[in-house]
Formats: sequence, structure tokens, C-alpha cells
Amino acid sequence: MAFTLNGFGTSYWGTRWEPDGTYITTKWIVFFFVPIIPVRSVRVLQAGPVYGSAIYSTHSMTTVPVPLDKGMVVRVYGLIVAIVLFLIFVVPVLNRLVDWA
Repeated sequence: MAFTLNGFGTSYWGTRWEPDGTYITTKWIVFFFVPIIPVRSVRVLQAGPVYGSAIYSTHSMTTVPVPLDKGMVVRVYGLIVAIVLFLIFVVPVLNRLVDWA
């Protein structure tokens, strides 16, 4: 089970759906909510009925350990790099345009 307190701890990032209706996700060690180190991947199976609305629902889930999904790790790191590059290059340009107008 993932646990985060004040942005530090573990969290699940990434989802890859399988044809059988299950999905694979990866547990990460997070620092300020940013995934830093992949810990393990798991296949998530819905073990029981879903109660409640689509937004707030109670799920009965079962996880099965699977080998670390390297493709998902690369995609999550790619997302982090894209966000950092956006913050470095695009935000200052937008800030200058707003100050210029």
C-alpha cells in the first residue's frame, strides 16, 4: 500500500491497461510528490463490486506483483523531464509576454 505524508513517501504512478480489464501500475518513492525511484510494479485486479459514484467509489482490489515495467518507468521519467523543461523554458517566456502587454 502506498503512503505519502506531506509529499514524501510512496505513490503509484503510471497505468497500462491489459485486455483482460486489469491494469499494471508502478509504485514509486516520491519527494515533494515527484516520483524519484521506482520500487515495484503490480497488476491490479478488481476483486469485488464497485459501490458509489464514478468519482467516489469503494473498490475491492487485489494486487499481484509483476516484474518492474521498464517502459512505464521511462514514460514517467519522460513526463518529469518534459515538465521541468516546460518550467525552465516556457514559463519565463510567458511571464515576459504578460509583463510586455
